[in-house]
Amino acid sequence: MFFVNPHLIKIPLSRDFYYIKNPLILNGEQILNKIQYETLTTLEDGRNEDLVNVPNSEKIYSILRKKRLISFQNDFALPESSKNNKVLTLWLHTSNSCNLACGYCYVNAVKNGGKITESMWQTIEKRVKATISSTPELTTLTLKLAGGEPLLTFKVWRKYAESLVCYGQKKGVNVIIQVLTNGTVLNNEILGFIQDYNVGIGLSIDGYGTSHDNTRHFHNGKGSFSLVLKNLEVFSKNNLIPYITTVVGAENLSGLLPLTTFLIEANLPFRYSLEKGKRICNDDISKKLIECYSLVEQNLPTYSHFLDHTVSELSLYKPITNTPCGVGKSHGSININGKIYTCQTQHDKKVLGTLEDDESIFDMLKKAKSQTQYFGTAPSCLSCSYQYICSGGCPTDKLNSKSPYCDTFHDIIPTILRLRGLTILKMLKVT
Repeated sequence: MFFVNPHLIKIPLSRDFYYIKNPLILNGEQILNKIQYETLTTLEDGRNEDLVNVPNSEKIYSILRKKRLISFQNDFALPESSKNNKVLTLWLHTSNSCNLACGYCYVNAVKNGGKITESMWQTIEKRVKATISSTPELTTLTLKLAGGEPLLTFKVWRKYAESLVCYGQKKGVNVIIQVLTNGTVLNNEILGFIQDYNVGIGLSIDGYGTSHDNTRHFHNGKGSFSLVLKNLEVFSKNNLIPYITTVVGAENLSGLLPLTTFLIEANLPFRYSLEKGKRICNDDISKKLIECYSLVEQNLPTYSHFLDHTVSELSLYKPITNTPCGVGKSHGSININGKIYTCQTQHDKKVLGTLEDDESIFDMLKKAKSQTQYFGTAPSCLSCSYQYICSGGCPTDKLNSKSPYCDTFHDIIPTILRLRGLTILKMLKVT
């Protein structure tokens, strides 16, 4: 006798194929054909006797068991938060300075804002190396260089980033460098660094043409899109693929469709980040995003990056346990003065510690667990089919323990999952 996983999300792709997601496990996505799907639903209805004469039933059962869609025992364990220190993510707030003046920026960057000094970089290097040495279970350390605009101070921090990557290699730790940039600063030296160290580039684009310029302009009011477009061409010529991040707000919502068209045609991976603080009508966002996703569907499989796509903090590949990020466990932000916080958006909130403290970085980060505003989930989230995809949204942007964009997530998650299924299906047919 088989038991069917009660947490499955089932979405039809066509008359002959179905997308099934087991949200309890990593990579819990499965494409089923019609016979396999009918077998699953028959088991779900408890009509096991109807399957006695189904051809190749053992093979079908094996396929259904692969992603724990069914089991011999009713033991579909819920995902648990990792209790070890295998991964660590540090957001390094390199500078308050930025050459752009984006109105929604939580940094309120100015032309001549403070930055991490040479002396502080030396302290960061020392503490991070000590963390690597004293944490034998650590396998991956991600350093996110942000700001402000981090590439404005590239010449200052480059050698420290290189040093930490090399030190990690010696200690068997994968040190990943990611740079979050506005895309206006680029030269051959930066390109060489990106190529040599396999640096991940997160590049912000908020619209196409004037739609982008309305929110992302220089301090003199001049738009930045033409320069960003020029630098995107440089990346392309050097076989580099930046990950595009788009802050979706009221000011650029109307221009989201042309931007999405551009990103699809350029075959660039992208993410929509729903603006924090200011609230847009959920219905307006849902309608616009679904229009954008219809464009994606029309361009499959030519557009090949949809499996990399997400919205805000949604986790579409692995289950979320507790919070979408590593708040209270493995994620922290270091500001220009060496103070450590739960998140880059919380630099005006309670300090967890400093780089001068003797306490380990991991122990400092875990102090966030006492800051209850980041934790706790609304009762409605606990019974939601998407709780392991959303988990109440960003822990720093909740209203009554849930995301203010809850309705939008409910509207778009089925669409996103369907597109993931279509992408996988088309990949399977091509290969």
